[in-house]
Amino acid sequence: MEHLNSESQLMCMSEITNNPFSSLLPPKVCSQYNHFELSSEGSYHKTLSAKSNLNNKSYSIRVLDTTSELFKQNRNLTKTLFMQEVLHFTLRNRRNDIVLIEDFEIFEDKIAFVTSPCIVLSQINGANAVNLEKMMRDTISDLAFLQTKLNISELLINTNFIYYSTESSNYFIGDWSQDIKYDQRDLLPRTETSRDFENILRLWDSNEEYFDISAESVKPLESLVFGVLRLCGLEHEEWEGLATAKNITHYYTMVEEICNILEKLRQPLRVQKLISKMLKSSFYAKPKPNPFHQKALTNAVSGNPQQGNSMGILLNK
Repeated sequence: MEHLNSESQLMCMSEITNNPFSSLLPPKVCSQYNHFELSSEGSYHKTLSAKSNLNNKSYSIRVLDTTSELFKQNRNLTKTLFMQEVLHFTLRNRRNDIVLIEDFEIFEDKIAFVTSPCIVLSQINGANAVNLEKMMRDTISDLAFLQTKLNISELLINTNFIYYSTESSNYFIGDWSQDIKYDQRDLLPRTETSRDFENILRLWDSNEEYFDISAESVKPLESLVFGVLRLCGLEHEEWEGLATAKNITHYYTMVEEICNILEKLRQPLRVQKLISKMLKSSFYAKPKPNPFHQKALTNAVSGNPQQGNSMGILLNK
């Protein structure tokens, strides 16, 4: 084994001069691929594009970023998180041509995972190039997994953290670290968490006006919705008023205006309805200071938001 590793390292030497990522790449992967370019990066990994020496096809190679601050703070935890992402991706994409298990490699602290090409969403031009409903559903599915299995509940979702697999047409979250306390997470026992995102998936096709979620799920849900609105071409000014809406009627009116814009942009009715449901879910989940809030919500859901308005319900800023 030592002989093979030494041989691989020698084969890799010719690439080192022209490869700025050689310090992150295990020797086998380094020797079997060429033309490495940075595609995207997260808080503890980098995704490289490269071509195979075997067939000259393009692939994505995710490598553990051993130069990252998170890795320096807690090596074992960061490597664990990286491997959990790898395993989760593999379970969601089981075709042989998507995950190249034969090229997976660990060498000392270097870890590389090779897949068919994956593109970060921010690099895709325009909402028309994205299946918005599938993207939202796939992202909610990942959030459900993170919430129920890893106790990660408050990720901020943006298009720099959502990836698209060109072969499987699946979308997935590519950076799980935001809600993790790296000095404590590996020492704390798992506790029971809410199942908000599982419930959203269960009620995805229902006629409910909104999804029943807890306050801890508001941040990821809102950030996902706002990311979708940006993809559709809306500006921040067109939804920023939601945070300061004075009452239920005002909030509902603003949601309707957003849906009208989406309709003018020829977004499918399904997408419009899902955006509306998610925004209303966020509103109902946020803590309200007014003691009569529940009565106002009941009036609003029953089709009489004006009574909710008369109660003077205020949104938290």
